[in-house]
Amino acid sequence: MDTNFNQFSDEYDEDDEDDESIENQYVIRPNKSALKREHVKIQNQAEALIQMPVSKMEKLIEDENLQHQIVIGKKMKGSAYKRHIKHLANLLSSLDNELLSQLLMDDKEKQAELNRHFQRLEVMRDKLISQNEDFLNELWQQFPQLDRQQLRNLIRQALREKETEKPPKASRLIFKLLREQLEDE
Repeated sequence: MDTNFNQFSDEYDEDDEDDESIENQYVIRPNKSALKREHVKIQNQAEALIQMPVSKMEKLIEDENLQHQIVIGKKMKGSAYKRHIKHLANLLSSLDNELLSQLLMDDKEKQAELNRHFQRLEVMRDKLISQNEDFLNELWQQFPQLDRQQLRNLIRQALREKETEKPPKASRLIFKLLREQLEDE
């Protein structure tokens, strides 16, 4: 029996030298967690496509069948919606995901930039309403085409509305005026 063990150990030592060839013989299966994460990412892309306006979606996706499925998904609710998201994810997995994810990311970045722009306008409006004279003078230097009388009247109206707890109509008008001026630049 001892001789059989020695023969086996000799064979085992020879196999150690060929570890690379053994590794190439075995099939390495993909990580299930990574596959699930990838599928969830594709499902999120499908949901983003459903929530996107049809005109934008048609620019991103060329496949008419997929466009039709996305339009159908806009009408669904509840568990049917969830099943349809999974169905769309399966259809999307056959497409070039890198291009689609890049386009969706660009769209999200544009939306985030637009949100930051609106937040800056809101801060400017709030500074004007708080009667910050330095900021008002700075604003007139930046935008000499602003109508001073109209802006001062809107600021006074906004203050009155705030004191009487009325809807902020003048504040909205100030925001609109600022947005128009910044878009013209």
